[in-house]
Amino acid sequence: QEKKPPLIKPVVSGSIIVSIAGNAVYTSFGGPGIKMISGKWSAGLHMMPSLRFLEDKPRPLIPPTLGGGLLIGYKRLIIGVPFYYLATQAKWKTGIGVGVKIGK
Repeated sequence: QEKKPPLIKPVVSGSIIVSIAGNAVYTSFGGPGIKMISGKWSAGLHMMPSLRFLEDKPRPLIPPTLGGGLLIGYKRLIIGVPFYYLATQAKWKTGIGVGVKIGK
């Protein structure tokens, strides 16, 4: 008897990026966005749920934040230029980072 392929095939995909913006380090997880793919290259604008690492008393050491920006990828390597809004300072911070693509 011939096996039929499953109707739904789960796929894990995303990215993890470590970036620096000002005096803070961010770990970002690639979220929803618009991406163009050409061969082994990709580029897109994405929202990036992030964790901000900065000792900033009395706030917590690792507060969550949301970033957004440009991600450029080649094979599994990603270079990102994220922007983060810091509400406590009413400022935008621009970062630069590298990361890895996970899954497809």
